[in-house]
Amino acid sequence: MPQLNKSTNAVAMLVSLDRIKENTNVRIEYNKEEIAALASSIEQYGQLQPVGIKPMDAEGFYELIFGYRRHRAFQYLAEQGKPFTQMKAVFANGNTLTLQLVENIQRSDLNQEEKEKALQEMAKTM
Repeated sequence: MPQLNKSTNAVAMLVSLDRIKENTNVRIEYNKEEIAALASSIEQYGQLQPVGIKPMDAEGFYELIFGYRRHRAFQYLAEQGKPFTQMKAVFANGNTLTLQLVENIQRSDLNQEEKEKALQEMAKTM
C-alpha cells in the first residue's frame, strides 16, 4: 500500500476555497460537532496538514482528493465570517480511491497512556 507521508519535494500552496471542489469520498458521514471542533483548532493553531488536490479543469478548479474534514472546517470558518478563505494544498498523485483509503486507514490515534503522558509534559511547560 502506498505511503502518503513518504519524503517528497512537494510544496504546499495556498488555494482559494472557492477553487476546491468536493467530489466523491470514502467518508460518508461528517459529524457537525467534530467539524466545529476541528475549525476551532485550525483557528487557534493554523492548518497543520495540507489537503490533497488534483487539477480539475483548465479554468483553475481543483478536485479535493483528501482532507475533506479540513476543507469543511475551513468552509465553516469562512461561513462564520472568519478570514479562512484559502487553505494549504499539495498535488496528490495516484488513484483517488487508494489515496483516500490510505489517508483514512493509515491514521492511528494516540492510546490513553500516550495522551496522558503528552498532557502531563504539556502541563510542565505551562
